[in-house]
Formats: sequence, structure tokens, C-alpha cells
Amino acid sequence: INPTLARLQATQGVVALRSGQLLKARDHFEDAIDSSHKDADAHHALAVTMWRLRDVRARESLERALEIRIDPESAFLLGQVHTFNKRIDSAIAQVKLALDHLDLWTQPRADRWQVPFLLGRLLARKGQFAQAQQALEQALELDPNPKSHREIYRHLVWVRQKSSGGSAR
Repeated sequence: INPTLARLQATQGVVALRSGQLLKARDHFEDAIDSSHKDADAHHALAVTMWRLRDVRARESLERALEIRIDPESAFLLGQVHTFNKRIDSAIAQVKLALDHLDLWTQPRADRWQVPFLLGRLLARKGQFAQAQQALEQALELDPNPKSHREIYRHLVWVRQKSSGGSAR
């Protein structure tokens, strides 16, 4: 285990990822993990790369990252992976985990609204309209950009109609 080598390999992976060289990035992140198995950031970055490559192993990397350290970005991405795979209950659990730890979010603050927004959409799919409404209202409170605000509001109106027994649109 060599943490210094792992950091170097992970940095090379980030450079490759940012330049769109996904296969090269994947190789660097895998090497970083081989050098230091406990590097949650390398596991997360590998998962992001695999997700972009549409590689199903992204889920495994995210689960490993979350075993090492609770991270809202990893939990949110794992929720997206589960949503893509139509594992809605698992997606809800991961997005709730991300929401519970939203104060640890390191991406731009302007993107945080996406966590309760996805949760609201997932809960609505399960017919849990009151909880979906709460999550969507929380997304609005996180001050999204105007276009996103309209999208959230559109879903919120639909959920309110469903929860009051009215018809959608």
C-alpha cells in the first residue's frame, strides 16, 4: 500500500477524465485503488468514470467508496445508478443518505437541489406523494437556477394534484 503513489495515479486519472479519455482514466483510478484500497475518492472517481462508460461495475465502486467514508456525492450517484437499473427502493435509500449528509457536499452549492429533487421524483413514483412534496419543497429552498426552479415547480404542482386526488395535468 502506497498512498503517495495512489494520489499520483488518482491525479493522473482526474486529468484523463477531464480531457475525456475515459479508458485511460479508468486505468489510472484502478491503479490508484490497487496502491491504496482505502482511498474513497479513487473509488468514487472510478465509479464516475465507469458510469460515463455505462459499465455496471460503477455500483460496486460506489458501494466500496461508501463503506470507506459516508459521502453525499457517492450516495447520490449510487441512487442514480439504482434509478437507472429500476431499483427504486435502493435508489430512495441512497438519495436519503445523500440528503442526510448534504452538509458534506463538496460540489458547487448550486447543484445541491438535485438531491431532494431526485428523492421527490422517486417517492412520487412509489405513490408517496406527501413525502415527495416535502422533498420537492426542500429542493426549491436550496435556491436552484431559474430553469431548474421551473422544473422543480412543475413536478411539485403534479405531486400536489396527485396527493389531493386531482388529475395530473
